[in-house]
Amino acid sequence: MAMLATDDPLGSRLFIVCGRSVEEDTMKAAFLPYGNVQNIKLIKDKGVCYVKYDKASSAALAMENLNGAVLNNGRGPKLKVLLAEAPTPRGAQQAPKLMIPEEQSPTDPDNIPPRSRLFLVVPKTAEAKLIHDELARYPDLEYCKTDLISSKGVVFVKYSKASSALRALEDVAAKGMLGPYKVKIMLAEPKTKRQRPDQLAAMGLFGPVGALAGHLPPLGLDTAGNELLNNASFKFVCVFVDLRAHCYGSCYILLYFRIDR
Repeated sequence: MAMLATDDPLGSRLFIVCGRSVEEDTMKAAFLPYGNVQNIKLIKDKGVCYVKYDKASSAALAMENLNGAVLNNGRGPKLKVLLAEAPTPRGAQQAPKLMIPEEQSPTDPDNIPPRSRLFLVVPKTAEAKLIHDELARYPDLEYCKTDLISSKGVVFVKYSKASSALRALEDVAAKGMLGPYKVKIMLAEPKTKRQRPDQLAAMGLFGPVGALAGHLPPLGLDTAGNELLNNASFKFVCVFVDLRAHCYGSCYILLYFRIDR
């Protein structure tokens, strides 16, 4: 089968290390039980395979069940199943990203496994028990935090498996409804380790940065922009604004002010 050029939906394509001796029919038989397989591409000389599903939840379910599995009744090969990286179109250049001094916390239970926690926007008048019961229809529910419904109209829900979370996400997003309520649903941002103000200052992300020429955070500027930042005729002050208290997920602004000397 020919592979699709894009990952649509995101997270629906798998990369499998399967060894050079495996046949495509063996891979089909292993992966078909977990969902609608759209494409399979076996690259025998490299011992790898790509499998594309129509849903991210199906790909997650296959990864949960087949990563580390041994095919052919224990004779091998042993599979290593990972999410495939999204392909980059030929000739396309990735836009530079503003680097934020924050890192995910890999040991936080809310981040394990990845893609297992959801964020919902619901009416502030929604009944908490009804919301909980609707989300509990999907297996592997760990918690459903409804205490912020009346004040902020939001719900956090966590499943022990990514496949269950993604299935809930797909079903609710397709309808735009949860029970009688119109809602919005998305993957929750992974929890992160917060940097202290003194750490940000040490990194040049807080306060005056005129003395940090050559050490400014990457801004994604062109050559002329970078020359301007390092022009001795000006001084720049960088202000780091943390908006997490006013929104959900990671939200920062870096503001640079030019001051004529």
